Amino acid sequence: CLHVKGAAEVLVPLCDCIDHAGALRTAEEMAASGYRVLAVARKKVDESSSDDWEGLENALPGLTLLGLVGFIDPLRPEARDAVAQCRRAGVAVKMVTGDHAATALTIARDLGIAKEAQDVLTGSDLAKLATENGDIAGPVGRASVFARVEPAQKVQIVDALQAAGHVVAMTGDGVNDAPALHRADLGVAMGREGTDVAREAADLVLTDDNFASVVAGIEEGRAAYANIRKVIFLLISTGAAEVVLFVLSIASGL
Repeated sequence: CLHVKGAAEVLVPLCDCIDHAGALRTAEEMAASGYRVLAVARKKVDESSSDDWEGLENALPGLTLLGLVGFIDPLRPEARDAVAQCRRAGVAVKMVTGDHAATALTIARDLGIAKEAQDVLTGSDLAKLATENGDIAGPVGRASVFARVEPAQKVQIVDALQAAGHVVAMTGDGVNDAPALHRADLGVAMGREGTDVAREAADLVLTDDNFASVVAGIEEGRAAYANIRKVIFLLISTGAAEVVLFVLSIASGL
């Protein structure tokens, strides 16, 4: 047997003897509840084609749908407060995920990142905008959530934000995040669950895989920057006063 799993909107149309609209509607409802949804299907194939990938790929139509699997990754308790702190600090938070748009929007609402469906931009939307306009900076800047995004499109999002004058910090843990982590002004990889490729591509590695640690790092960095500015202003002002004093003394013959 050939067993297949994948996105419901891809697998369901390949299955026979089912209500396609009903199955997709169920998957949409599960995604809207915050679940990540996988469709699972199978089909009997000839043993002669079991080692032939092209043959298996051509055999995908006519699958039998076994069901839909929903699983959820609950938010950490501190995540909402961390996002709120970022907003108060003037840091815009955007979510980039390969999940279904409805799942991403539900999680983004819980985090306070997005409110309406128009805040979500999918990978297919990005591809269409890039083909039609060639410039995606405007839509990328307005969107708060990016769903069903491919690895190359993550790099496009980073490039678009940088072209708009933003300093971009990118977090990620997978191999597919590595190009965007390398391209961002600051790449932040997860130290526990992150892959070796992501850690090598990043500038910073979080040992606790916690977004709140990023917020704490921003706070500490801004405090250090403010202290450096204060010291520089002090040295310039006192140094300038000394120079003026000596120049006036010489000019006055003192």
